[in-house]
Amino acid sequence: MVTEKVKFHAKGEGRALIQIARVYPPKDATREFVTNSLDARIPGTKGEIVLIVNPNERRLIVSDNGTGMSYEKLVSLPTSVGYSEKAGIIDARGEKGLGLLAFGSLGKVMHIITRDYKNSSAGYSYIRWEIDDDKEQVIWRHSMETFLTEPELL
Repeated sequence: MVTEKVKFHAKGEGRALIQIARVYPPKDATREFVTNSLDARIPGTKGEIVLIVNPNERRLIVSDNGTGMSYEKLVSLPTSVGYSEKAGIIDARGEKGLGLLAFGSLGKVMHIITRDYKNSSAGYSYIRWEIDDDKEQVIWRHSMETFLTEPELL
């Protein structure tokens, strides 16, 4: 008997990711992003998390004063869905590596603007995730440049 692992077919992977993204009830999707902020608190500092919700425009803004991410970490997220460095860490809340897909329950586009608090002089990094229903895929775009101030979203 031969044992092999099940994989997504290349043509079905996008549909599966969209399905996962849309399965979260909106309150659970919101909780996913707040949880990420909680997990990214800087030890020894008072964590601040701000939520701005505009349901008419299907817009949620989560802002925190946590650890942030380096550009390299930020652009690794779309290619590591289903994997989390937090797996097995007792105090970490997110450990399945699926939570960022929850944006699909709130809207079709997610922007992440971040900077690494350990290297804050490097500036902000930016990535955009988008559900493309016509092409049945979740796509992402990023800027290779870093910004000294937060970039404006179009």
